[in-house]
This record gives sequence, structure tokens and C-alpha cells, in this order.
Amino acid sequence: MAGVGIYGVIASVVQQRRREIGLRIALGANRAAVVTAVARRCLGNVSAGALIGLVIFWPTRRVLSAMLFEISPGDPRALTLAISVLAFVAAFASWIPARRAAHIDPAISLRE
Repeated sequence: MAGVGIYGVIASVVQQRRREIGLRIALGANRAAVVTAVARRCLGNVSAGALIGLVIFWPTRRVLSAMLFEISPGDPRALTLAISVLAFVAAFASWIPARRAAHIDPAISLRE
């Protein structure tokens, strides 16, 4: 579910910044730089969200312990796995709009 949300937000951002991306390509940015910029922005936001989530999680872990079965709320393996899966899903969800952004035709986007 997080992947669908991330994909939707990044696709919307790419659509809104279409003219700017087209201008960058027209001025000489290569396609790899465009893909990297879009993916870096997405993964930066996801990293910040994961950090904020961990900060909020830490004081509330005792409340969550009543809802968990056979696992402690501060299990480092579970936290690492959850953050790793989220990062992988975010990377894949941002890759699709990033590739789309790299294939923007600068002439068409500047005319719009």
C-alpha cells in the first residue's frame, strides 16, 4: 500500500515539474541525471519519514507490545526488515515516474 502511495505522489510531482524537467533536458542534462534527481528526492523523503516514524515509535513501543504476538516491539531485525522493505518499495515506486521523466521531450514540454 505504501508503494502505491509513493508512486502516486512521485508521479504527481513529476507531472507538475514536467516543464522544469524538460528545460533541464533542453539545457543538456542527460537522462541518467534526471532519473537520479527524481529517485534521490523520493528516497530522501522516505528516509526522513522512516526516521520520524522511528522517533515516534520509540516512546510508544510499550503500547504496541500488547498488540504484538511472539515478538518484542523493539526487535532490531524486525525494524531493519521493515525499513529495508519500505526502502526497496520506495525505490521501485520512484523508478517508474523517474524513467517517465527522463523521456520527456523538451520541445513539447516547453511549448505547453
